[in-house]
Amino acid sequence: MNRPIQPSSRLGWWALWLGFATGLWARVFPLLPALLGPRLPIRIPLGRAGSVIEVALALAALSTGVIAMTRGERSWLNIIAFVLAAIIGGAWLLFALGQVVVPD
Repeated sequence: MNRPIQPSSRLGWWALWLGFATGLWARVFPLLPALLGPRLPIRIPLGRAGSVIEVALALAALSTGVIAMTRGERSWLNIIAFVLAAIIGGAWLLFALGQVVVPD
């Protein structure tokens, strides 16, 4: 099993950066309301906008990762980024499924 560390294609690099951007956003997003909340008007739903961005990043990372892997990209960094995006996207999927199955 001789896998390269770095991606070899442009699509592989996109999948890598989208996966790590998803992970970074998942760590930074909870801090934003505390930092920017007092400065922003009350009308801006910061939490909802951040959630939409996080879900969009996870979906983009997952779809790009799947396409890159079907085209033969098997670098370690891509696999790590894909797993990271799958964990975050899976958590959002389970949350959405829970809201559908057991609504408030």
